[in-house]
Amino acid sequence: MPNPQLEQFSHELLTKAGVTILLCAIAALLLRELLRRVERKATQPGRSERAAPEAEPTSVSIPAYSAAASALPNCPACDARMVKRRARSGVNAGAEFWGCSGYPGCRGTLPV
Repeated sequence: MPNPQLEQFSHELLTKAGVTILLCAIAALLLRELLRRVERKATQPGRSERAAPEAEPTSVSIPAYSAAASALPNCPACDARMVKRRARSGVNAGAEFWGCSGYPGCRGTLPV
C-alpha cells in the first residue's frame, strides 16, 4: 500500500535535489574552465597583467617619402619601422628609446 505523503516527499526531494545537483555540475564546469584559463595565462611568456604598460608612440608625423623617414631604424626582431618612445616607469623612466611599431606583437627595442 503506497503512502501518498512519502511519495509526495520523495518527489519534492528529488525535484529540489535535482536542481541543486544540476547547479553544482554547472558550477564545476565553470570552475574547471576558469582554472584552465588561469593556468594557460600563467604559463604564457611575456609580462604580467600588473606590469606597467609601454609608452604610446610619440606623434612623429613623417611622410614616407621624406629624407627623415629613411633615418628611422628598423626593428632588429621583425624589420618593421621603429618609433621613438619614452619609458614611463622603471629604472629608465623618462628616457627615450626606439620601440617597434608592431608592438605589442613585437617587443623589439633599440637605444636612442
